Amino acid sequence: MDLKSTLYIDNDEAILEECIGGDKAAKEEYETVLSDFSGVGNEIEELIVLQKEKLEDTLSKVKSLEDIE
Repeated sequence: MDLKSTLYIDNDEAILEECIGGDKAAKEEYETVLSDFSGVGNEIEELIVLQKEKLEDTLSKVKSLEDIE
């Protein structure tokens, strides 16, 4: 995510796009970790799943902000 350079642009949509792109990339990483390390233990896996779910909630909220404009 290149949010730093986007902040210099007075364009809310560009900022939201950067946030969405960064969240999507993070979600893909969580999915990769969950598939590659499926035997790490229940507590760790539950924590990773919880973090991924919170990220997905945030992504949904940011996407809804984009729809407002």
